Amino acid sequence: MEYYQWVESSRSETRKKLGGGEETVTTYTYDLKWSNRPVDSSVFEDPLYRNRNTVLTTVEDDSIVASEVTFGAYTLPSFLVNGIGGARALPVELSAEKKEEIAKLLGEGKGADFVHSRDNTIYLGGNPNSPRVGDLRVSFTETPPADISIVARVIGSTFEQFVASNGYTFSRIDMGTVSPETMFEDAKTANTVMAWALRAVGTILVIAGLSLVFAPLSVIADFIPLLGTIVGAGTGLVAFLLGLAWSLLLIAIAWIRFRPLLAGGLIAAVVAILALLYMKGRGKKAAGGSAA
Repeated sequence: MEYYQWVESSRSETRKKLGGGEETVTTYTYDLKWSNRPVDSSVFEDPLYRNRNTVLTTVEDDSIVASEVTFGAYTLPSFLVNGIGGARALPVELSAEKKEEIAKLLGEGKGADFVHSRDNTIYLGGNPNSPRVGDLRVSFTETPPADISIVARVIGSTFEQFVASNGYTFSRIDMGTVSPETMFEDAKTANTVMAWALRAVGTILVIAGLSLVFAPLSVIADFIPLLGTIVGAGTGLVAFLLGLAWSLLLIAIAWIRFRPLLAGGLIAAVVAILALLYMKGRGKKAAGGSAA
């Protein structure tokens, strides 16, 4: 389901104020877009766009799944059925009678000329080539029978997820005919990518946290705007290096038993980062002494 609606977007910008402190300026923009749900325009910030959105009618998204999906002599459970891909457009054709039936849902004054069908889409509105606020379009897709490959535990005439000794559950479904070796290798690769993504997110959060800890230093220096910018850049670099060192150290500790060489390399990187911070600190202290 999609509704043609006014959509509000906002962009906030933080600026430094002369004499210290910061102010946040928010700019609102409005565009006509297709949205997967009706947009409440009564809460728009700009009064000129408030209460502009209407809809001809509302229709809920729906997904109809076959009551029984078989895999050879076995019946697939829902967690495997939901993993089957290959959806394609499902063409729809509406008779004149069906158009009249749908038009009744749109209220008085809306006839069959407000109901259009093309390819896999039913369009509710005056002109599909010139949409107006409140128009709707419904797109239909189907997932046809296909060859799949699965990794799961056989139980009777169906499957369940495999449970490892540590409680971790595992199952996998791939489209087409795929060898077990390839499926396990792909699963391993996906697991590695996810692990590194989570490590990256954790590192970013640590750096952000340290930046917040050091933020008061730049706020104090904001009484002189240029000095505040310089101090902010300096504390940002320190927060980045310390956050990176701390994250790498935690990853290394977790890997000492299983990947000692990699853990050793990460610890060496931590030592190098700390040494860099120490040298920068000594350099600034020496520069301050010379100036005195």
